[in-house]
Amino acid sequence: MEPVNFHALKAYAEHMTLLYVEDNAGLRKKVVELLEKVFQNVAVAYDAKEGMALYRQLRPKIVLSGRKMPGMSGLELARRIRRIDADVKIIITSTSDDKAYLLEAIKSGVFRYLKKPFGVDALLEALFEAAESLESTEHRDILTVYMHDILNYQSNLLLLMREASLLYANRAFLDFFEIETLEEFQERYGELGRLMETHKGFLYDQEGVSWFEQVRLNPDKLFHVKIGDRRREPHHFVLKFHPIPEKAGYFILSLNDITELNLMALFDERATQHDRDMKDQVKLFKLFDVMRQNSAKVKVLNFYKGLTIANDALIANVDEEGITIKTNFIQLKAIQYQSSLTISSSSFPMDVMCSEIRSVDFEEQTIRFSGAKFSERSPSARKNVRVVPEEDHMVTLFYMERKYFGESRILDLSISSVKIELDALPAGLKRDEEVVVDMVLPQSKAPLIINAKGRVFRIDQNRYHYQIVILLELHGDSIKELSGYIAKRQIDLIREFKGMQIGK
Repeated sequence: MEPVNFHALKAYAEHMTLLYVEDNAGLRKKVVELLEKVFQNVAVAYDAKEGMALYRQLRPKIVLSGRKMPGMSGLELARRIRRIDADVKIIITSTSDDKAYLLEAIKSGVFRYLKKPFGVDALLEALFEAAESLESTEHRDILTVYMHDILNYQSNLLLLMREASLLYANRAFLDFFEIETLEEFQERYGELGRLMETHKGFLYDQEGVSWFEQVRLNPDKLFHVKIGDRRREPHHFVLKFHPIPEKAGYFILSLNDITELNLMALFDERATQHDRDMKDQVKLFKLFDVMRQNSAKVKVLNFYKGLTIANDALIANVDEEGITIKTNFIQLKAIQYQSSLTISSSSFPMDVMCSEIRSVDFEEQTIRFSGAKFSERSPSARKNVRVVPEEDHMVTLFYMERKYFGESRILDLSISSVKIELDALPAGLKRDEEVVVDMVLPQSKAPLIINAKGRVFRIDQNRYHYQIVILLELHGDSIKELSGYIAKRQIDLIREFKGMQIGK
């Protein structure tokens, strides 16, 4: 009568190869006859050395071997095979049931131990259990690979965490940062919280409490997070932090990218505008780098008390941290004075304003800056010369036939406009309103007095003052007298600027 598991074993073994190693010729013949009724492929070896050679050639998943054989024992064979593949099921047969040997067999990773002489049922039972275990392992591996693919091919960024430590990252996470491994992420960025950017209503490290503490106290709550990719372009994610049941200290963190919904501005318009500026800056840096590669010249403009200082420059270096340009000594002094510069080029749609000066190197004749953006107010497009008057000038503003009695001074002026700084704004004054400006400008013989009507063109406010640009309505002698003053003031400023260079 056939054993209960015979047909099931035959189904399992249909595509399996079994290696049988036995030095007893009589036993070997009987067992092989039985094995060939079950397994489609049976390899036979006469000792352990030959068995090892056949294993390397065929890589069977089940090995049936005797214990004592010339040259190499069955346990030594088992140890060598399992060093190559720990999933191989090895069944050892022996006439001994010594406990010490049984323990050694267990340590060697032997799957089953059959005492000789063994019956057909006992052998088939051991083979069935081995085949069933292999089948279960194969199913587990298939499921693992499938689940791995699910994790890797979904759009969400996924992390497996133990406490605050990152254990596993899916492919979407690695691709977002353009890296290959989680180790590379940790080397480059360190801790995830360092990448969470400040944004009103969003999750990030705050004074006294880390992002991890916030999510751990609120499992499965949805948080908004802003994180920049490898190119520093900000993305809006919805973060969920889920504890793994019955596995204390383990968590799944998911990040769902919702940047395309354009919701960040609803939370924090100022931060979103900063992000736009940074995005434009990245594009601008790339344009600078293209010009560097082609050795293209640019024009650098600065102003010393309204006096225009302009010289050619070459782009020496462009990297993620900033731009280095090379220009002459005079321009470097002007940049040092103004703490900013304007760059003009036919390759730019408009002038570029650079305010974040990192360093001025007079020995290398270079300037390095980081902040740069296109400016709609182009200094290079000025139609008239502007100058800053002497400190002891006087200016009075009249609005609605009422004199403004607050503190006021001229920031710069030309024959067409004047910029005045006030410590307060006259009540009701706004753009396009008519005003009267009374200016007293020092000269060597007698002060120049200009009294003119004007129209408010622009009103700007900073922390302490208001700055008003007024378009002047000058006629006849007033135009001639103010033009003469501006020309002479330019000459004085040139001398002053040259003296400053020598003095420093």
